[in-house]
Amino acid sequence: MHAPQHSAFSNNSTYKADWADLLDWRCDESDVPLYQQVADFLRDRIIAGIIPSGSRLPSTRQLMERLGISRTTVITAYSQLHADGYVVCRVGSGTYVTEEPVDRLAARNSAENEATPDPPSSGSGLSDRGERYNAINLDQFVLDNVPFNTGMTRVDGRTTMQWQHLLRRHLAVESAYQGYSTPQGSPEIRQEIAHYVGVARGIRCTPEQVVLVAGSQQAIDLAIKVLLDPPGGAVWVEEPGYPLTRIALQTAGITLHSIPVDDEGLCVAEGVARCPHARAVFVTPSHQYPLGVLLSMRRRAELLEWAARCNAWVIEDDYDSEFRYNGPALPALKGLDEARRVVYIGTFSKVLLPGLRYGYMVVPPELAKAFTAARFLADRHSPVFLEHVLADFMRSGHFVSHIRRMRTEYASARDALVSLLKTHASEYLDVEAPNQGLHLITYLRNGLPDTLVAEQARRAGVIVRPISRLYAGSPGRPGLMLGFAGFPETRMRTAVQRLAAVLKVLSRK
Repeated sequence: MHAPQHSAFSNNSTYKADWADLLDWRCDESDVPLYQQVADFLRDRIIAGIIPSGSRLPSTRQLMERLGISRTTVITAYSQLHADGYVVCRVGSGTYVTEEPVDRLAARNSAENEATPDPPSSGSGLSDRGERYNAINLDQFVLDNVPFNTGMTRVDGRTTMQWQHLLRRHLAVESAYQGYSTPQGSPEIRQEIAHYVGVARGIRCTPEQVVLVAGSQQAIDLAIKVLLDPPGGAVWVEEPGYPLTRIALQTAGITLHSIPVDDEGLCVAEGVARCPHARAVFVTPSHQYPLGVLLSMRRRAELLEWAARCNAWVIEDDYDSEFRYNGPALPALKGLDEARRVVYIGTFSKVLLPGLRYGYMVVPPELAKAFTAARFLADRHSPVFLEHVLADFMRSGHFVSHIRRMRTEYASARDALVSLLKTHASEYLDVEAPNQGLHLITYLRNGLPDTLVAEQARRAGVIVRPISRLYAGSPGRPGLMLGFAGFPETRMRTAVQRLAAVLKVLSRK
């Protein structure tokens, strides 16, 4: 089980939401006294949980005016509920639902469930795709802020201050955010993204080719909808590879061909041999997920030549290219794409915060309209307010400065983790510092199953991801994926010591 996530702004000591104000209050002309009708109305909704425990009820005067009855009638109803233990009156504050009805409801539901047999099953009513969605185990993808989970990032005090300044400035312009926006993204944000990928990734494109999305996962979903035709559609995916890409394709009914990855990245010749006429390939060429290898220039040329020859699509997931620690990065596949067969996916989740839920696609000009329409039907458009804040953050130079600072910080975190692993766990693990990204792969010695290590480590309060689960077929050498972004060295040291203790115990068995 994962620990519940609480908002930094929540206050559990007093629950004051006025949900009762939204109820359809009414009294009828039955023989039941008015005060009893009011009391019964409230009691039923309190027991059912419609009015939550701790919530505030309308004042006697407000309810008198709403129902057109005397205040004495309302006071009598409230008094009865108070006597029964359903509400409590706080002088100077109002009338509130007590906590006790929640316990009464639980007891009543328990008794009813024991007395009433379950109705006979008549099928789930789900579609075939709905059944596939229903089978997905989402718990494995919930991210706890615990070392060494992946998907964690950090923003420093300078970025926080700059972001707060831009937020305040845009909050002062109310009229700009009162209506719907374009599904493709505002011209301002698309212009900044086009500038950025041109300089950083060697992609020549216009703002009209940019489509703003809610993170790379939505981009993958849109690519499946726009470019692939299930059933019968076949694609290549990396082996091992990103599990959510694989699940999204399987859920859509697409046939997958798992193509092995070696030291040069995706084995293009193997893909051609297994499925020469695949409709598309989903690939992470700049930092293969999870192994971290770089797709060589020779393989890049092979992949683009195959795509052009077979009219196949290359879906390039460039999820963390900003964080390369030594040497220049190779240009994106999209930057080499003369035949216009590459759909490029970038994201702000790794470079800023996953919670922002902003990503982008750079598509061939002839696909822009279709992708924009698909985005519109998915969720209309991104939150336009933060979209403008993000555009300003990029235009003002803060974005580039943030990348530079975080690259230095993450490199230090990587080096600290590698040092800690070599100091405390070198007897059990082989580890090298990766040249890019926010995670490292460490391989297990002594033949220990990585799934067993991950399970025992979690019980010790440490999260490591077994890479064997990222293979569709027979897994390679057992290994663990450890994220190092967003964790201070003190927390990583404690986590490494716990992981080493787990490995020591398992190695003795």
